[in-house]
Amino acid sequence: MKERIHLGGREYCILKNLSSGFRERLQAYDSVAADLRAIVVLPRGSSSAQHLRVLQNLTKRNSTNFPPIWETQAKGDSYFVIQAWINGHDLDRKIRHATEHLERWPGPPEAFQIFRHLAHGLGQLHQDTSLVHGDIKPANLVLDRNRVFIIDFGNAWHFEQTAYCKPGDGISGAYASPEQHRGDALIDFRSDYFSASVIAYQLLTRQLPYDGMGGKAGLNEFAEAFANKLVPPSQLASHREHMRNDFWLAIDRIVMRGLSLKANDRFANKGEWLSEIETINATLKLKPNLSSAQLHCLGIVDWLGKWFKRGGSAM
Repeated sequence: MKERIHLGGREYCILKNLSSGFRERLQAYDSVAADLRAIVVLPRGSSSAQHLRVLQNLTKRNSTNFPPIWETQAKGDSYFVIQAWINGHDLDRKIRHATEHLERWPGPPEAFQIFRHLAHGLGQLHQDTSLVHGDIKPANLVLDRNRVFIIDFGNAWHFEQTAYCKPGDGISGAYASPEQHRGDALIDFRSDYFSASVIAYQLLTRQLPYDGMGGKAGLNEFAEAFANKLVPPSQLASHREHMRNDFWLAIDRIVMRGLSLKANDRFANKGEWLSEIETINATLKLKPNLSSAQLHCLGIVDWLGKWFKRGGSAM
């Protein structure tokens, strides 16, 4: 018999434990609403309550990047956060599947759009809540058609409270920023910029930056050795010829800056970051995604067409 849990006068049937690390996340069935729910279990405390109030207000604004939080219930030593269930696959699953079936790996346009939607979600989070997410990684992103949902807020904290993070919070291997790995006292939104840029790099190149080290390359014992080991994504992209050179120049500039090992070398604010990203998006809408070589070939075809119309006469 499946486990059942009673919260706020409702009974939830637990279908699956989706937990990773120290935090519990469950897939549940709400018998009253006759719908699936996600239940996140967080330690009870004044800071958690404050964070949840802020996040609940955010999700009530019809955000395109965050699952709505229907309610929160305190029980024992924990808060139970009941969220809408998002039908889709997390990015980690997509990457693992594509690693075994390379034909399913996202092409550059899809990879860019995933990065773009993630960036806008983080920008909204930072602006509306003053929270740093702190654990941006593929497993915490769910793809549903052309939307990217950020599903886990367990490591989010206020900028002024970063000195009080628990050891291990937000340390997700290569995706965590150098300042998180070092345990710096002050960690701000630029840490999330780094994590999002790691994901962009991975999607575009099928590799993690800094020879697979990611944010660990910024640890004091590695920083000097890895400072010059970041290869521009355009040099590693498997489908480089499918996109124009100006696309790759802009991608290299944005992703490389986002992956700076020093936070002060990254984008200073969300406006600057998103402006660069939207410039690429606008370019993709205005022009066909053709490389210089493809455009040259089209030019030759056009010339030949005109030549035959003129009966092969000299130009």
